[in-house]
Amino acid sequence: MRVEFNFEGLDKMDDNENMLFVCNHQHDLDPAVIISAFPDKKLSFIGKKEILVELPFIAKAMHLLSCLFIDRENDREGAKTIITAIKYLKSGERSVAVFPEGYTSKTEELLPFRNGSLKMALKSKKPVAVCVLHNTKRITKNMFRRKTVVSLRLIEVIRPEF
Repeated sequence: MRVEFNFEGLDKMDDNENMLFVCNHQHDLDPAVIISAFPDKKLSFIGKKEILVELPFIAKAMHLLSCLFIDRENDREGAKTIITAIKYLKSGERSVAVFPEGYTSKTEELLPFRNGSLKMALKSKKPVAVCVLHNTKRITKNMFRRKTVVSLRLIEVIRPEF
């Protein structure tokens, strides 16, 4: 696919610590870029339940990664998914990655965050790694024709205050 990765700021985090990863969302390939940036982390993503029907191949891969599917139309079911993610974080079993916008941005501008998207940070008392993705949307547009440089920058790791 001729993708070159540019990862910045990864030295700001402790490799042995699980945490909540929070990142903007530009394309369906964003999780693959995040996994490439943090290959030693046991990462679970939270994805919309519609993936199960719309993208069955991706859904199978997500199941293998212990990803969670959230029902954004049913608050009670959505809360159950968030509680499971909090358990992953608290137990130290896995890190969790979330795209708090809930949707891919068509304009590359940050969309408003979904209600409850950051409750995992508050309830788990785990560090939050704030990341920014750039240029993932170009991967499929440039595929096989020219190289695409995709960047992920870890801006900051926010530690919980006790």
